[in-house]
Amino acid sequence: MSRNELQAVVDRSSTEDRLSLSAYLQHLATRDDPTAQTELTNTHRKITRGKKVNLRQLKRLHRTLASASLCSGSHPTMWLSPSRDGGLQRSRETRT
Repeated sequence: MSRNELQAVVDRSSTEDRLSLSAYLQHLATRDDPTAQTELTNTHRKITRGKKVNLRQLKRLHRTLASASLCSGSHPTMWLSPSRDGGLQRSRETRT
């Protein structure tokens, strides 16, 4: 499949599919990047040592960044909600 054909398929895709594809392409771009792997390893070490951010802290940080116009305060993908399995899931609702 040519690049133009791929672009045409993406153009016809839903927003959700494009977001998923974007995340996958980002994953491929960083998967074999030694710098990204080092950063991931360092972050994992910090987490296992107890340096974590809870959902309340994450929302507070987001509000601070949004008020400083450093991120979108109403973008629906910027909010996370607890999932049934105890993890986090993207919230579909828009908040400000």
